[in-house]
Amino acid sequence: MMFVQAQVKGGEGFFEEILNSYEGVVFGDMRGGFSKFARPYFAVVPSFDRARMGPIGLGLRASTSELPAAYVMQTYYKGSLVLNMLRQILHFRTGNDQMFVKILRDFAKEYAGKAPSTDDFRRVVERDAPRDWSFFFDAWINHADIPSYTWNYKIDPNGAGYELTINIKRSDVPPDFMTIIPLRFDYDDGTSGMIFIPNRQDDQTLKHKLTKKPRAVVFAPDHSLLARVRRG
Repeated sequence: MMFVQAQVKGGEGFFEEILNSYEGVVFGDMRGGFSKFARPYFAVVPSFDRARMGPIGLGLRASTSELPAAYVMQTYYKGSLVLNMLRQILHFRTGNDQMFVKILRDFAKEYAGKAPSTDDFRRVVERDAPRDWSFFFDAWINHADIPSYTWNYKIDPNGAGYELTINIKRSDVPPDFMTIIPLRFDYDDGTSGMIFIPNRQDDQTLKHKLTKKPRAVVFAPDHSLLARVRRG
């Protein structure tokens, strides 16, 4: 997908189309349904059967007798979206894809000809992008739940600048679910800013000071969060 994005004519559009189609597989809807990358036969899988799928970390055991294709759906479709989330978070933090590409190259080189585990990959991630990433792997690899978010915000003058208040309500995941929500501010002069919200609770209110008023506030831009999201 990254090769298509970088090297194929119209690659950015294809990349977006692929992600939308893969999200349609994961969420069970027809987003990207008319795309060449779509798999509409996955969209009709009943929600009850989806709820019984195992997480990515179970591999072939993610499948059930009712849904033998669960392994494919979790590993190849949700797995791609989870890796894209990691890529986007690292890109937002560093400004480019160098750290993410280094992780992939180091992992491929270190474990060539071996049988690595997910924990082996996590160790490479934590070495090349130093921090504790266990929360990310626990939420997206070791558990199958996908969160839903309702959010809203307001911006008020505050001295020489502004104060952003953002309210977030979360559902469909257990209380110990933890992830990172990127939030982007787009300004009239073409610049943008970014903050990262650690999300550990179902109801969350955050205040953040801004030096200038943004034209738009974007919740989890560029497919950086695998979730059902709506403004409320």
